[in-house]
Amino acid sequence: MPERENRVRDEPWTASTCSATPLAFVAFGLFYAANGVRALLAGRRFERAAHRAEGTVVDVRSRVVRRSSSSGRGSRSRTIHIPVVRFAIPDGRTVETESGGGSSFAPTIGSAVTVLYNPADPARARLEDTPGAGGALVDLNRA
Repeated sequence: MPERENRVRDEPWTASTCSATPLAFVAFGLFYAANGVRALLAGRRFERAAHRAEGTVVDVRSRVVRRSSSSGRGSRSRTIHIPVVRFAIPDGRTVETESGGGSSFAPTIGSAVTVLYNPADPARARLEDTPGAGGALVDLNRA
């Protein structure tokens, strides 16, 4: 019987010698991390430029958000509660608008809240993240 020789292949790297799957996971991870950082920085820019006003929650609107499961078997859904707030701006106008974010906890109608708003467009507003203001917010303007 002839002996087999164990040879190390001296082939250049090709896609067939390495699975692209791990690279795809890294690429998706970097993409989502970059989007998260961008959203965080945009939120901080908004907070620095925003004016603050004391307001009142006058209504709560609920939306069902559905996402497909990663296995492809059905979907998950959750309810997001978006507060509608009323507040006065320095020129005397009263603004009533849906907050730019929502949470899984519904704020109490009539509760006092601190509103952050864009002075150039006061209808673009969101609640300051304070205890009792609805908790952590999901920004629906970026969705």
